[in-house]
Amino acid sequence: MVLSKHSNEFRLGSFSEASHSTEVTIELAAGEKISTQRLSRVDRMWAFFDGQTWIKFAIVEFKRPGALIDGEWEPAIQGRRVTGSANVMCRQVIKYCYCYNVRFAIICDGHKMVCLKVGGTKTNWVNETPFVTTSVPTEACWVGTRDEMKRYGYVFLQEALKAKLIDSGFAV
Repeated sequence: MVLSKHSNEFRLGSFSEASHSTEVTIELAAGEKISTQRLSRVDRMWAFFDGQTWIKFAIVEFKRPGALIDGEWEPAIQGRRVTGSANVMCRQVIKYCYCYNVRFAIICDGHKMVCLKVGGTKTNWVNETPFVTTSVPTEACWVGTRDEMKRYGYVFLQEALKAKLIDSGFAV
């Protein structure tokens, strides 16, 4: 695979249906804070091996064909908040990013793809109050044709790998 040729000699792995549990603190209506486990299962996860452990750098979430609707994602491309099913997908993927400690996520329905780079600090990606969503700054790239998906996916994963290597203290 081409991506592995640009991995700075690190072994790459792509894992399907990876699951991970993360402890989160939530605030109850009475103001009491409790810790609980949040389980996440992503469709595909990308990681590199540092010699001791797999370090995750991107996730891919697959949706049914036609699930990505152009008009719902247009605000994201313009830096605005999304609504409808795009909002639900964003919340899901940001939760996964929190649990896996990654900033890069792809959502793909087989015909179209959106690449998301989650901004801000990880502590702001989730809200301690249940059922209250947090607005998270995110950069988005819309890929509207199947012909471009492979190229954009590769470039996006390469950017994700490079960013994670730098964040993890490895020379790039």
